[in-house]
Amino acid sequence: MIFGPHWGDSDRARSSGTPGLIRSKWPTIRRKRPSGRQSCSRSRCCHPCFREGSNDVWKAPSVAQWKNVSGGLSAIAVGSRTVVWGVNSGSQVYHYTNHDNNPWTGIPGGLADIGAGADGTVWGVNSGGSIYRYTGDTDANEWLNVPGKLARISVGSRTNVWGVDSIGGIFRYTGDDADPWDRIPGGLVDIGAAADGTVWGVNSSGQIYRYTWTADHWIGVPGGLSRIDAGSRTSVWGVNSGGQVYRYTNDDENPWVGIPGTLSDIGAGADGTVWGVNSGGGIFRYTGDAPN
Repeated sequence: MIFGPHWGDSDRARSSGTPGLIRSKWPTIRRKRPSGRQSCSRSRCCHPCFREGSNDVWKAPSVAQWKNVSGGLSAIAVGSRTVVWGVNSGSQVYHYTNHDNNPWTGIPGGLADIGAGADGTVWGVNSGGSIYRYTGDTDANEWLNVPGKLARISVGSRTNVWGVDSIGGIFRYTGDDADPWDRIPGGLVDIGAAADGTVWGVNSSGQIYRYTWTADHWIGVPGGLSRIDAGSRTSVWGVNSGGQVYRYTNDDENPWVGIPGTLSDIGAGADGTVWGVNSGGGIFRYTGDAPN
């Protein structure tokens, strides 16, 4: 039988728990925090929009921050500059061609979330929680079904694959498809795994945690996020429930710096590449670290 991502069954297990014991605070921002998002005043806006201060004037961020790439996606995953995958609101799967003039090629299957590693490894989950690993580069079948149920998935590399299920359970891939998942203590709603083994997550209250690879499992980091991704130990990005974008400073005492723009999902690669999508499906690549 050929397996492929599809609209699957919706049976979900029940469990609970939240990582760590440290209660977090909202991020400390090094600039005036955007106060929200609404329709841009420009008739043809191609950037994630934000409001400066409290003067209610809506502007697009500098072109040096984000480049709009044509297409429409609801979730995005980044392994590196050349490994970018996404899914749209209709569950269609796309792979970046590395050419902005014709950026996306469709991949057979239907997914609700996707994860891509720096080594080209790609996993996804469908709306029913079924889990798939991409095999289209090595096999006639595009996707291999892997036992288990997940709602979100993140891939750092072939050996570093993590996910969370519909009720917050955390799972790490064992490397063995016959017995694929180890349960990790805690409860998260989103998770980001990097090629170097770095793992971050956020829980349903927006609290932020970093995996310690010790018996303690998780350490709380101040801030509040709803989505998070890690490209490496030094490249961690997230968005909060209001769509505001943050980058980790590598200092837990003052961990987050705000980045202009508004996004609903974000992906960070091992080489520092960052992409995001906004609530309208617009797709953006971060260029804020590029020379003028």
